[in-house]
Order: sequence, then structure tokens, then C-alpha cells
Amino acid sequence: MPFPFLIGAGVLLSGLAAIGGHMSAKEKNEKAQRLYNKAKSVSDDKVETYNSVRADLKALLDEGALNKAHVLNKTIPEFKKYFNKIKNVDEVKNSVIACSDFKFENLESLSKYQEDVALAVDKANRSIDSQNEDSDAASGLGAILGPGAVAGYGAVTGLMAGGIGGAFSGALAASLTSPLAIVAAPLFLVSAFKADSKADENLEEAKTYALKIESECKGINLKIANLKAIGQNAKIYGTLLLDLEAVFVQLIRKMGALIKSKEAQYHGSIPKNARQVFTPQEGYLLKANWAMCQALDDLVHAPLYDKELMLDPKIGRVMTEVNEKLSNFAPAAGCQRSGSMETPAKARDFRSHSDEDFATEMIRDIDDDDD
Repeated sequence: MPFPFLIGAGVLLSGLAAIGGHMSAKEKNEKAQRLYNKAKSVSDDKVETYNSVRADLKALLDEGALNKAHVLNKTIPEFKKYFNKIKNVDEVKNSVIACSDFKFENLESLSKYQEDVALAVDKANRSIDSQNEDSDAASGLGAILGPGAVAGYGAVTGLMAGGIGGAFSGALAASLTSPLAIVAAPLFLVSAFKADSKADENLEEAKTYALKIESECKGINLKIANLKAIGQNAKIYGTLLLDLEAVFVQLIRKMGALIKSKEAQYHGSIPKNARQVFTPQEGYLLKANWAMCQALDDLVHAPLYDKELMLDPKIGRVMTEVNEKLSNFAPAAGCQRSGSMETPAKARDFRSHSDEDFATEMIRDIDDDDD
């Protein structure tokens, strides 16, 4: 066989191998890019969902803080105005105040709370914002889950412009007409080997990045579930607070009328050591007022969430106890409750497992293709 044809055959074999290498690199880079794009999409979607739920919760807590202040402004001064007149009467101290752990001094903290409307709203805002003070400036799950939560992924390398086929056809033509063929063909083969090797690195980086996002999905899903549960409980809380206000206001009015009648009976203030001042039915009315005051204190100070912005389990118990008191004492106020309280929410009620296996499934498909 003539020597030039041997050279041409060598170049042809080298070119075919080079094409195979570059085609393999192209396929791996495309898989890496698809995997990276999916991971980025999942990350962006989670951040968008989190910020949306967070904004909704922030609005609910703002409204709730104002509602608390409104209820306290309306009820506590009125309650104190009347109860101050009887708090030192022995009969009241022994049969009403001493029957619970709630103390008259607790009203001072409630009074202070209703004076700090702006502080209450600001606290609700800062509790949320402090968790994510950089979330608007940063991108990805790392902004939510903390520094170093998600490793960065280097840019997937692009392929040679102009296409592989064109490059090879030029090299083949040169091999048949140029003495440089012996050098050009091996170089083209080396470049294909390097491209394929780099593509392997890109694919491994994409897998690592996607698996990291996947693992963080569980954490962000849990955070989203907690925010939703806190928001749902904030709604239940608001309804319960308004129910309490409706009952308490009626009870205070009845208590005020009762005390005025007793003052008229004693021609002034009620003596401290007076006996049988109140009938059992009247005593029950006073106990109902005291119980509502304690319920208001419990509800106002009940934590919807902890310092990590996770649902505080105590809120469910407190709301259930307050709801029971309302149901027990509403008849004394002549109030008919509109309906029963919704069951307090838990994080698991909103728990989603979406996208928690996206990377594992994609990587399994990629590995199956390689096999």
C-alpha cells in the first residue's frame, strides 16, 4: 500500500476516534447542563416559595399584633376600672383571685403590652427578617439555610464553535495534502481526550451540586411547612382573640353593672370585710371575668414560633385551653359562639416531599444511559 494512503488511513482512524471523543464529551456536557439546570430550577422555586410564604406570614403577624393591641386597649382598662373596686374585698380575694395562679399584678404586663403597639408590630417583623437578612441580596438555598449550605457549581464548559464534523473534514483534507497530517491528527485526538475528560469533571460537579440541592430540599420543605403552620395558627389565633373579646366585653359590662348596684347598696365603696356581698350567681360572674382575664393573658403571651422561626408546640395547647374557657363562660356573658375553633395546625400538616429525590432519579437515569 502506498505510504500516503497509510498516512491517510492513520489520520482517518485518529479522526474517527477524535469524533467519538468529542461526541462523548458533548453528550456528557449536555447531561451535566440538564442536571445543573434542574437543580438551579428547584433551588429557585424553593426560594421563591419560601419568600412568598414568609411575606404572607409577616402580614398576618403585623395584623395580629395590631389586633392584640386593639383588644387590650378595649378590655383591660375597662376591666381594671371595675375590678379595682373589689380586688381588696375579702370575699373576692378568697373566692375569685385565690382560685387561680393568675395575679392582679399580671394586668400590669398586659397594660404595658397594649401601650407598645409599634413595638409589637416591629417585633413581629424583626423576628422574621432576622432569619433571612441577606435573602434578598443572595440567591439560592444558601440564603435561607445558612452560610455554606449549598456548594457552588462551576460553569459547564461550552463546546467548540463550528461543530465537530466541520473540524474533522478540514483535518482529513489537510492530511491527504499536507505533510503536517502526521502532527495534526494526533493533536486532534488529544484534544478529544481532554474534552472528554473535562466533560467527566463537569458531569461529576453537576451531580455533586444537584445532590447537595436535593439534600437541602428536605430542610427548606420543613421550613416552609413550619411557616405555613405558623400562619394557619395565626389565623386561628386571630379568630379566637376576637371571640374572647366578644365574650369578655359582655362580661365586663355585666360586672360593671353589678358593682355599681353593690356600691349603691353600701352607699359607696364595698367594705373590705363585708360578708355575703355577692350571691353564688354573682360570684360566678366575677369568676368568669377573672377567667377571661387569665385567658387573655395566656393568649397574648403565647408564642406562635421560637427564635429559629419554627412552630412553637405550646401555642396549640394554649389555644385549646383558652377555647375551653370561652365555651364554659360564654353563657354567663349571654354570648352564643359562632362555631368551634379549628384544630391548631402542626408542621406535618403542611409537610411536602416535593423534589427531595429529583437528583437521585436524574443521576440514576444518566448512569443507566452510560451502561
